[in-house]
Amino acid sequence: ATAQYRQFSNLGYVAAQGAIGAHTTLYGLDVDAAYAPSVIFDREAKSRQLTQHRFVVTVGRGWATREGASLRVAASIERISADPSPYTNSGAAISASAAVPLNRERSLNGFVAMTGVYRSYDNYFEDFVGVARRDRLLELSVGLGWTPTERISLDLRWTQSRNWSTSDVNRYRAGVGGLGLRAAARF
Repeated sequence: ATAQYRQFSNLGYVAAQGAIGAHTTLYGLDVDAAYAPSVIFDREAKSRQLTQHRFVVTVGRGWATREGASLRVAASIERISADPSPYTNSGAAISASAAVPLNRERSLNGFVAMTGVYRSYDNYFEDFVGVARRDRLLELSVGLGWTPTERISLDLRWTQSRNWSTSDVNRYRAGVGGLGLRAAARF
C-alpha cells in the first residue's frame, strides 16, 4: 500500500502489510481474532520508518433481510506493539454498518459505516510533547459496491475522519477516497 499527501508530502509512505485470522460463532455472535503485521517505509521505500504488530479481537452481529439489505454492529479491542516503541498502543472500537441493494440483481449495493475508536499510547514522546497521548477517532464511510460475478467485486468508497487527541500535533480531519478491486478463488 502507499499513501502520498498533497500537503506535507514528506509524510508520504509505502507499506507492506499482511493479516491472518480465525473466525467462529459463539452464542449467535461472530467472534474474530487476527494478527496483522505491517512495515512502513519512507515515501521512496528506501528506509524503514515503523514496524507494527497488531493483535485484535472483534465480537459482532449481523442481520439481513430477504430483500438483501444488511446491518452489522461490532466491538473490538486491540493491542499494537511497535518499533519504535512510542507508537505502541491499545485501543477499543465500536462500529455499525449497513448495506442496501440498488438493483434487482443485487449486484450493485450502497453502503454506509460509522466507527468510533479510543486509543491510548503507552508513551508517545511524552517528554517532548508534555502530555500523555489519548485519541478519540470518529470515522464515516460511504460507498458503492459492484459484484458482476460471485468472485469479483469493485468498491468505490469515501471515508471522512476526525481525530481528537490530547497531543495537539495529532489532532486532524481527513478525507480519503479509494477504489478497490477484489478477486476471490475458491479451492
